Order: sequence, then structure tokens, then C-alpha cells
Amino acid sequence: MQIITKSCRETHCHFCFNEVPADPLFCRSCTIPLYCSEHCLEQAVGCNFVRSNDFSNFQNNLSVELWKYATESISLYHSARENGGDLPEHTHECGGAHWPAVLPPDVVLAGRVMMKSIEKRKLSGGLDKNIETMDFSHSYNKIPPDHKLEMHLYALVLACCLRHYLPSLETSISKVRNFSSQFVLLISQIKVNSMAVVHMKSSDEPDLSKKSSDLSAIGNAFTSTVEQVRVGQAIYSRGSLFNHSCKPNVHAYFLSRTLHLRCTEHVPTWYPLELSYGPQIGELDHQERQKMLEDQYFFKCRCIACSELNLSDLVINSFRCSKPNCLGAILGRAYEKLEDDSWLVSAASYCSKLSLPVFQEHKMNICEVAHFLLEKDTLQKIGPGNCLSCCSSLDLSSSTSASNNSLSDICRLKDLILSFVAKDSLISDILISLGDLRSVKHAYSKVVAQAEDDVAETFAMIGQFAHAKKHCQASMEILEKLYHTKHITVAHEWIKLASIDFSLGNPADALCDIMRAEEIFSLYYGSHVAKIFPYIEHFKKEVEKIGFVAVR
Repeated sequence: MQIITKSCRETHCHFCFNEVPADPLFCRSCTIPLYCSEHCLEQAVGCNFVRSNDFSNFQNNLSVELWKYATESISLYHSARENGGDLPEHTHECGGAHWPAVLPPDVVLAGRVMMKSIEKRKLSGGLDKNIETMDFSHSYNKIPPDHKLEMHLYALVLACCLRHYLPSLETSISKVRNFSSQFVLLISQIKVNSMAVVHMKSSDEPDLSKKSSDLSAIGNAFTSTVEQVRVGQAIYSRGSLFNHSCKPNVHAYFLSRTLHLRCTEHVPTWYPLELSYGPQIGELDHQERQKMLEDQYFFKCRCIACSELNLSDLVINSFRCSKPNCLGAILGRAYEKLEDDSWLVSAASYCSKLSLPVFQEHKMNICEVAHFLLEKDTLQKIGPGNCLSCCSSLDLSSSTSASNNSLSDICRLKDLILSFVAKDSLISDILISLGDLRSVKHAYSKVVAQAEDDVAETFAMIGQFAHAKKHCQASMEILEKLYHTKHITVAHEWIKLASIDFSLGNPADALCDIMRAEEIFSLYYGSHVAKIFPYIEHFKKEVEKIGFVAVR
């Protein structure tokens, strides 16, 4: 079962979740949900929708009462099958108060799940039986008291909203209590088992067909920002069975409202298939991932990425060692060595035991920034603010302040450069601020990668593509350290680099960049790459055409 998010109710189809055209279709009864096609309207509402001039004229010639009778007698029909798989999802939400647009999506989704269960029982003749709940965990006992109270209130409201479709609720207070308690359980199950339906959206997609084939005129960069748009919320009986990992081997993506799962690497026999519930290694550090998972899903992650020391967690938020030529990472955490050679990592409201990595390659990566953690005869404890390679100390407070100031300056200067005519002094200042940031933050930290990306975008927007390429490559090198070279985040960076190379008049390099990106995308989307990123194929053809003209 799926439900559209509130932010997309006016822009996306309420059934397939794709963007609606300029003339969308509405539910004829309540005119609230939008649909992109007659097929989606029929699937959601459960009626055969006919849109023609003759039908409209027929409506105009009838009174309101006769028109209502005609639509109920002729047009409307239930599309339920014996297995209940095609039950209309909007029927119980239609008419009366507009509660589906007001209540939270997970509450509305709970109503859909409940009504589908009831309709199935009607078809099987088992309406008097107790309503079955989903066979999912709910973690109700771990939910904070204030959230529990909120869930009980929403459950009562939902029971009242559905009372017209549940006649027993209108005559029995005990039935209301029974249904509301079942709604509470159902809402809690949806909170910890539902998935965000995400579509990829490319903003500022260029019209490459209008781009001149004259490579001497490269005033405009091919700039396109790809973002994930949360268009819906859904619960899948099979998809919810996958465990979480901060380093997943399964990628989940959506075409319309259909969930697709694809392995991104070779998985040995009997090895678990795991996907990410949100946080991943390289995106957040260990402490941030644990907090997010505990707050949203009420469990402590014990995946491989959260059980072993790894390079990404050591450098993603770290500071640079003050000693020249030392690449050691400095964090605001204490590392205490235990008898089994594992490390107890602690900070304010955070404590975790991490073992040494098994693979030699991972050890070599850690040795580069924290070789003290791998030595057998090392110190028993390294305090916060001490380098993990040379143990030199750093004032974390002043370094944090300097880092924040540099980041603020980069954002401010970027806005100034893009808002007005670029001045050499502003460009010089943004490079100085970037240097100041690099002097305090670790070379592999994520804020440095983001700053390099911002500077690259700034240079690209003012037409200085050679400088843009340099900083884009610097950002990509850091991201390859934080994630890995075949991660989907790196693929998006290859597309950025391809756009810069194309604007520089280097179609051969741009084509190579695109092919590197496609190789990674194919690991995550397989044959659906062209559907997820349609503009990439267009971009590739344009680059090939320009390259062919240049060769001739």
C-alpha cells in the first residue's frame, strides 16, 4: 500500500506518483486527488472514467440528482478481484471531510491498510472474524510517551473518519475502542516498516538540442543537479523483510510506485541481503547513523560498518593535524584499547565498541590517518583532540570556530559572485577561504568535499571551466575515500565532470566521464538507467555528435 506525501499532493499523481500534466484528472466525487491519466484514476477510485465531449454534454443536460444516479448506476463499478489485489484505494477517503489531506501520511496509510483488510474479509465471508494485523515488528514499547499519546489520538480520529464504512463503529463504543487499539498497533508498524517512495528529479535540465556545435562558443555549462524527491510513503510485505546495513549490498529504487531491489555487488551464498534504511557509511559518521536509526526505527545498528573501525568514520568530520606532513585525523572522541584489541570509542552521550578491520586493504586505509589504532604496543587511551597518528593535541573549540567561519565565507562569497559581475577580488577571497578551511579540517573530511564542490560550481557558472574541473576532481577524490569508487554518489560526480569537460570543448574526455558514470549507474539500476536518468542518454548523444564533428 502507498500514499502520496503532503508536499506532492498538488504536483504529482496520487496513484503512480509521477508529475501530473497541465490538465490533470480529478476524482469526480470529491475533486481532491489528482491523477495523470484515466488508467490511474480508474485504479485509484475504482470507476471507469470516460472523458469526452458527448459525456460532458450528457452531464449538462441532466439534473444533479439524475446525474448522480447515472454515475452510480452506470459508471461506477468495483474493480475488486477475488484475491483483493486490485481494491480501489481511494473509495473510503472520498466525500465528506478532507481528512486524507490533513492527517499525517502514515495515519492515512494505516487507514488504507485497514480498509483493504476489511474488504478482503468481506470477499471471503469472514467479516465477523478479528481483523488481522501485519506480521511486522512495531517497537511500541520503545516509543516515547508523548508520541504514544499522539498515536492514540490519531487512531481515534481515524476510527471516526472511517465510521461510515464500518457500520459497527456507529453503534458500539467497544468496537470503537477495539478498532482504535488496532489502529495504534498498525500505525506503529507503519512507522518502523514503511519506506519512502523516492523519485529522481533533475533540475535545470538543459535543452541540448539547442546547443551550438561550434566548440568555440562554450559560454554556458551543462549544469544539472540531480536530487531525490520523496513523493510517497509505502509499506511492502516483502521489501520490509530486508535488514538494514550502513554498507548495503542491495539498492532500492522506484519506477512509479513499484519497488525494485537490485544487488550492487557479488553476494556469496547464504550471505544476507541488506539495504539501507537511510543512513549510509560515507554520508554520516558512526554516531550520527546510530542516533538516526534509534530515533526513527528504535534499534541499535550492528552491521559490519558499525562494528569495525573504518576510514570514512575516522575522517568524515575530523580535523587536520597541526604537524606538517602528518595526515592523522583528530576527533572529539576518546579511544580506549580493550583486552581483545578492540577499541571503546566514547564521547558525550555516545559509546561504542569497534573491532579492528579484517581485510588488509581496510587496515592500510586506516593506517594512513590513524596508525596508532592498529599498533599492538600502542597507547591504551587516546583522548579527544589528539591526533590518531602522532598524538599531538589540538584546540577543538578554536578549530571548530575557524571551520565554521570559513564555510560561512565560502557560501557568502559564492552568492556574491553569482549575483553580481564576478570580480577578481571575490574569486581570490573564495579561494583564500577554501585554503583556510583546508588548514583546519582533514583533507578527507566531507565539509572540504562540499566546499570544493561549491567552488567548482561557482567557477562553472561564471565560465571558468578549467578551474571548475580542478575543484570538481578534488571533491570527487574525497568522496571516493568516504564512500568507494563505485558508489552512486561518485557516479553523479562523473556527470558533473562530464558537463565541465563538454563545456571546455573536450568531447572525448566528456564521453569517457559519462561512460564511467553509466558503469556505476548500471550496478544500481540495471536496464532502468535510461528511465531513471533520461537526460544522460541525450547528453551522451550530443557529446558523440560534437566529437564526430570535431574529428571531421
